[in-house]
Amino acid sequence: MLFPSGKQILRLNEADGSTEAVIDLPLESSRSCSGTILGSILIQPVTSGVCAVDLSQNKVTISHEFGGTIDSDCAVIDGMAYFSVRNDSTETMYCTDIGNGFSVIWEYSSDADITSATVQGDYVIFGAGDTLVAHHYKEDSFCEIPVGADIIEAPFASQYAVFFSDSTGHVGKLRLNSDGTMEQDSLVRCEVGASPSTPLQFNNSLYVSSETGLHILDSINMEITHTFETVRNGSTPFICRGNGERVYCVGKNEDRWEMHCTLNLGEDNAPTDQIIALMDDFTDGRSAVSKNGTLYFRDSMGRLFALTKVEYNIFMMVLKVIIMLALIAGVFIWIRMLGKRRSASMPKY
Repeated sequence: MLFPSGKQILRLNEADGSTEAVIDLPLESSRSCSGTILGSILIQPVTSGVCAVDLSQNKVTISHEFGGTIDSDCAVIDGMAYFSVRNDSTETMYCTDIGNGFSVIWEYSSDADITSATVQGDYVIFGAGDTLVAHHYKEDSFCEIPVGADIIEAPFASQYAVFFSDSTGHVGKLRLNSDGTMEQDSLVRCEVGASPSTPLQFNNSLYVSSETGLHILDSINMEITHTFETVRNGSTPFICRGNGERVYCVGKNEDRWEMHCTLNLGEDNAPTDQIIALMDDFTDGRSAVSKNGTLYFRDSMGRLFALTKVEYNIFMMVLKVIIMLALIAGVFIWIRMLGKRRSASMPKY
């Protein structure tokens, strides 16, 4: 597990949490933007640029500055990295060639805020103000789709649709044609409350948190089917498959932050919600899931926590039950023998 901290990346041993390696960075790592991994290469955003970290050698192999502030998470396709850079009043989404020192393949600039990108087919999709941009992943061609309100978080792309949250407290859904244009009459909206998060689509349900709670929507009809009102102002929902494909979200309840675990088994069962951890502050916190299903999260003070599912060994459980029953039987036998001895020692007439 990798944990960026200051001008270093800590590589942690998942078994015991110890530090396996410390990788030095040329600049401070970004606290608000996440990197991504391509094979054994980590693309790590730093304050004004990006780095390629060879995880097989635990060292930075390529570093490039862009003269502004990295303002989005990194995405990677076929050796190309995508991220946005803010420079004064302009923001630019870059497509760069990782193997060629992050040289620019294409760029898209806007006076509006640009979100982090998602990918569907041959298109990199991101928000730029009130426009959803579908840009070809390697060619300098794109389609701009006005959606009527500023897109405030990264879109989420499933195989068949694109979901996004906007500044009016709605979550929207649309479908793209093969050329990146919007399929006619496919734009649908649902009101979920102020400050909605990035939506998450999973098993025909759409999860999105807002000031009014964590909402579960029918992702086909875009209608709310359930709301957990206690999970207010929550983080972007995410999945931890190692723990049974549950959906997780961090929300604020009065003066404390809570890590929630949501299980939605379908129409015949009401969704359930469980608080699994408490934190002092998660304002700028981040979360990640390892390959073995361990859930890591960092609070606003930089403390790192880990949650993992306890594995059950059936053989050991049966053995423990047998030992416990044997101990109980032994106690009863000892009590019976003690009773017989006391009875034998008493005088008989």
